[in-house]
Amino acid sequence: MIRRLIPIMVALVLIAVVIVFSAATGLLQKYSHSTEKADLNEYFGLEEENEAAVLLDNAYSDEKAIIENDRYYISYSMVKDKLNDNFYFDSNEKLLLYTTPTETIRADSGSNEFIERNDTVYLALDYVKKYTNLEYNAYDTPNHLEIKYKWGTVNRADVTKNTQVRLAPDTKSPVLTEAASGDVVEVLDSQDAWTQVKSADGYLGYMENKMLDNYREEQENPVMNVADMVFPSQTRDSKICLGWHQVTNEAANGTLTDVMAQTLGVNVISPTWFSLSDNEGHISSIASASYVQQAHEMGLEVWGLADNFNPETDTYEVLSYTSKRAVLIQELIGKAGELQLDGINVDFENLSTETGDHFAQFIRELSIPCRERGIVLSVDNYVPKEYTEHYNRATQGKFADYVIIMGYDEHYAGSKESGSVASVDFVRDGIEQTLKDVPAEKVINAIPFYTRIWKETAKTQAELEQDSTYTMNVTSEAVGMAAAEKLIADHGVTAQWDDMAAQNYAEFQLDNALVKIWLEDEASIDVKMQLIKNNNLAGVACWKLGFEKSSVWEVIQKYL
Repeated sequence: MIRRLIPIMVALVLIAVVIVFSAATGLLQKYSHSTEKADLNEYFGLEEENEAAVLLDNAYSDEKAIIENDRYYISYSMVKDKLNDNFYFDSNEKLLLYTTPTETIRADSGSNEFIERNDTVYLALDYVKKYTNLEYNAYDTPNHLEIKYKWGTVNRADVTKNTQVRLAPDTKSPVLTEAASGDVVEVLDSQDAWTQVKSADGYLGYMENKMLDNYREEQENPVMNVADMVFPSQTRDSKICLGWHQVTNEAANGTLTDVMAQTLGVNVISPTWFSLSDNEGHISSIASASYVQQAHEMGLEVWGLADNFNPETDTYEVLSYTSKRAVLIQELIGKAGELQLDGINVDFENLSTETGDHFAQFIRELSIPCRERGIVLSVDNYVPKEYTEHYNRATQGKFADYVIIMGYDEHYAGSKESGSVASVDFVRDGIEQTLKDVPAEKVINAIPFYTRIWKETAKTQAELEQDSTYTMNVTSEAVGMAAAEKLIADHGVTAQWDDMAAQNYAEFQLDNALVKIWLEDEASIDVKMQLIKNNNLAGVACWKLGFEKSSVWEVIQKYL
């Protein structure tokens, strides 16, 4: 009997052993750490052998670096957006430029400081580093770069035992890299059992909290190999009171005495003399040396205005070529020297988005001969809006002497609805937004000496069916202060103060039209000048001389 039971007992023991072994194996698999390696090419998004992932701001960029001849190249857009926006690439003439206060440094395609691959421009990282405070570490198998250009307080911890950095906060997650006891990792985020880290070899992943100790904050030591550029400025010690003199032909230069007759405290006059005349960078001029001499005798500085209003020219075409910008700059500087101008006022308007980078480089390059010759460089700008960001006021604020806000045209000739030319909120916002990019001692706010006479007529049913966004047809005419007040008086209307606009407002019926007028007068100018004083701006500019009442000058001078 016993002999019969022995095989059964053996079988049961074997079954028990199998069960225990299976359970133990299951527990081991459940609680043990996976040794599976992550697919690092997939992790970094690498597809080509000469690509390298780029770690910036503790995140991997979608853009990859390129490795050629043992040099790392990163995209021009990455350099501009993240590292140093002072670089400029001329895609027409294949030049990479870097402009300082005293020179423009050039690298051509034969220098290997940049390459073009698949319609993308890449800059050599070691070349960028020559002009930028940054540091980088390069790793292989697979290729990845960590670029550091910001410094501050960081959280760090010490690795206490040899362990792994994993793709996800799970012991079964694939291993990205190994971490040795004594390594220091940067702590990005902490959870209950896991910490997100940046490893010593440039991986972003997770480590178990029990493998970390000595959590701490540390102050990073910034790289300071490249000194900040210093821009000697031609700004004046006194406040600027600039009047624009609209000169439409050579004969109009003879009106200087007339437009200055009723002014008070004007110390700069800016005649509209120069205009881009063709697509090669040449300018037309109606300037007068005798005008400059007369202005100087009156104690005025003369800042000749250069515009891009000629409809036969293409501003993008001119500014996107380094050689054409050189022609434009040479002619402007030549005229300034010939006429003994004190300054140049750049008034390039309606620039397309794609022209913005080229315009910024034009200002950089123009600033060098202006600085060398003591010529004041001022640049006119719209009130900052999202659609004018490409004017790059921050660059202007560095390289130019003055940035002038054209604090008007809130509502303009093409507006679909009536409104103020320069309400107080519009002007205030223009100043506040500009001061985010430009120091107050370089900011001049321009005020209007004109208003618009608006006429509203009801749309027909057919017009409403075509476009019902606005219910009225609107036309307008720009007039000076006295003309606007006379029109109101002639129709027996008394203007009332509009708190929202901070202007006197009047309306009346004329035939089948409703006339609306937001006046620019002593009261509205007073409010705008308060904003200029309260923000300690460099001064005021006025468009245009001859449109004002003489009484507004006392208001202006009260705040300068």
